Order: sequence, then structure tokens, then C-alpha cells
Amino acid sequence: MAMQKRWAMGLFLLAGLLAACGGQTPSGGATIEQMWIHQVGTEDEEYSPALAVSGGKLFLGGTIVKEGDDPLGFWVFDATGNLQSHFTVQTYEGKDDDLEALAPGPDGRVYALVEETDWGVPASDLTLLDLDDQGNFTRLWTRGYSADIYLHGEDLVQGEDGAYYLAGYIEDVSGDERVEEGLLVRYDPATDEAVEKNFTYSGASGFFRFRALAPYPGGGVYAGWDWETVEGCGSSVLFVEDINNTTHRGIALGLGLDGGFRITAVAPAPGGDLYVAGWTPCRDFIQAKAVVARVKSDGSLVWKKSYDVPGVPDVARALLPLPEGQGLVAAVTTAQGSGEETHAEILLVWFDEDGNELATATVGSSGDDVVFDLAFAGGTLYVAGTTDGELVSGEAVGGRDLFLAAFRLNR
Repeated sequence: MAMQKRWAMGLFLLAGLLAACGGQTPSGGATIEQMWIHQVGTEDEEYSPALAVSGGKLFLGGTIVKEGDDPLGFWVFDATGNLQSHFTVQTYEGKDDDLEALAPGPDGRVYALVEETDWGVPASDLTLLDLDDQGNFTRLWTRGYSADIYLHGEDLVQGEDGAYYLAGYIEDVSGDERVEEGLLVRYDPATDEAVEKNFTYSGASGFFRFRALAPYPGGGVYAGWDWETVEGCGSSVLFVEDINNTTHRGIALGLGLDGGFRITAVAPAPGGDLYVAGWTPCRDFIQAKAVVARVKSDGSLVWKKSYDVPGVPDVARALLPLPEGQGLVAAVTTAQGSGEETHAEILLVWFDEDGNELATATVGSSGDDVVFDLAFAGGTLYVAGTTDGELVSGEAVGGRDLFLAAFRLNR
């Protein structure tokens, strides 16, 4: 049973457009129209938000930073933005919980990928939870190793075969040099069985991290990973049709970029193509330029868009293909202002399948606003992120809050 806590929280609702959150129309009369936004928080800071829609309910979760163990916090809304419940979850006493990803589960529940860190060992485990809208949870799968080995989660999706796929990496600091290997896990809720695979490049030593997943047609996943060795850095996508196979076809994501590319999101595109998002150059985050692209299954480039405010990091963090040929939405964390007044804001870009911008919208306050997750249900686009400013009314309660916003796409 999840631990229940009283919240000192700010919950705010604003119908219509905020002055700082507007929609623009690059071409064709399309708009991204904000419907409502909630800014929620506790007396402590929140970070690492994740979003999932299940059974008509919106689950917004994140990690709460406390002096003792860090629990998970959840807010559950209906589709129109009414708060239905809120609660905290502590998966294991004496450990810090980090929420890494959410995915829709059965019967209006969600599956949560959680990293549990024990700083006394030190080590971290990965856990997959089955969670309802009251905070009751069941552990479905857990993996841990030994001291000085940290398991990090990055993404969680349900495949077309009904199984859930987890992505991340294993960080081993037990030896003289730190080593990182990619980790993929397939969990089948029908059999309660999990298959785990570690990945590196053959004969190479360095850091290999799975970052993003998308369902592969018929079963399996597209698995986006980045790598870094003494020779350089970059990203690839593996076509994992069967996780039990020892080899998988993959494509390198050069994208015509000289500085290398770090992937943050991958999604299927029409005709067997892929949408990818991330940033470049891969070894200079401060100068990062956001990149959204469409590539063919052989890695050749179809189109590419870049977004850059010089001198500050710009990162394309999330992708969401829309149904019925409506294109896709990309979410970019960028910046506004100049000098000491520069702060992060969110840019939403609606593309058609050929990479033409249909509409854009910004979400921004006087503080730093960072996007983490997107969802689409019932014709509505939902956006989740963090803010340390005033998105609705009042500064962030604990220094950094979570937010959930809803948008209508008009065309």
C-alpha cells in the first residue's frame, strides 16, 4: 500500500490563453491553442515529471526532493483538468526514488519505471510498478546488482505484442574506470516473465546508453541509444524485433551533423521511416542546438529542422506522432531573454509529415520552464514539465513545481 501524505500544494487552473503562452501560425492557418494549465507542487522541489493517459485519466508524476528519502508524487486529473487524486509513493524505505517513465496500464492504471538509489551501499536498482489512481502499487519486476553498480532507467513503452519494454543503462564504477552498457528489458504481463539484455558495440569500450523507445510494427521496439568513446560520440537506432536475438539491425544517425547527435526521442513515421529528436554537438551541451528529423530505415535523411538560441542549450526533448496523417508535435526546451535575464522556455512545434511547420506555441514564465513529456488523447495534446517560475499564479511552492497543460490543435 502506498504511503499517503498531506500536501502543501498550489493547484491552479486557467482557461484560455496565458499572456506568456501563445500560439503562432507559421503557415496554412493552423494554431496550437492552450485550453488550461495546472502548476502543482509541495513544500519541496519536484523534478523528472512523466505523463501517461489511462482509462480517461491523466497521471502526472515526478520525484520529490526531501531531506530524507525522496518519494514519488502523483497527481491524477480527468480529461478536462479536474484533479481527481494526489498521493506519494515510497517504494522502499531507506532509498531515494526517481521516476523515469510512465506508460498506460490495464484498467485505468499505469506502469511506472522507477530508479531506487541506496546511497549507503552505494548502488541503484530498477523497478517496474503497476500503480492505480489511489497510490496502491504492485512490483512487477526489479533488478539490482551489487555495490558501485547503478541501474538507470530512461524510457518505457508498450509494444504491439502487448509486452512492455524498458530502456536504460548500467553504470559500473567498481573498477578503475567507469563503464556503461545499454540495457533493454522486455516484460510480458501475461506470463509475468522478463527478458534482459545488455548492449555495447562489439570490441569498443566507453559509454552506451539507451535513451528512447518506440513500438516496432508487430512486436519489439525501435531503441534509440547514444554512445561515447575516445574516438567520438553519436547516436543510433536499433530495430529490436525479438529481444532474444543476439544481433539487431541498426542505423547510425549522422543527420549531416559535424558535431555528432545525442538522441532523446524516437517515433515511427509513415512508410517505415522514423522521426528522431535530440541535440548537437554531442560533447558541448552548453552550445547545444535542438534537432528534429525524419530518416528512412537505412538512415538516409528525409528532412531536418534545427532550433538554436546562441550561447544557451536548446534540446528537442519529446516527439508525438499524431493520428490520421495529422503529422507530429515536437517539444523543445529553448531560451528567451538575454544576458543574466536569459531563462528556459518551451517551444511546441506542429509539423506535417514533410517537415513543414504548421504552427508553434510557447510556454514560459519568468523562471526556467523545461518540457519532459507529451501525450495525446481525445483530440487533446497534453504537455508535462517543470517550472521554477509563475506559469499561472504564485511562484513555485518548493522552488520547482510540475505542470500539466492541455492544447487544442486547430487546422
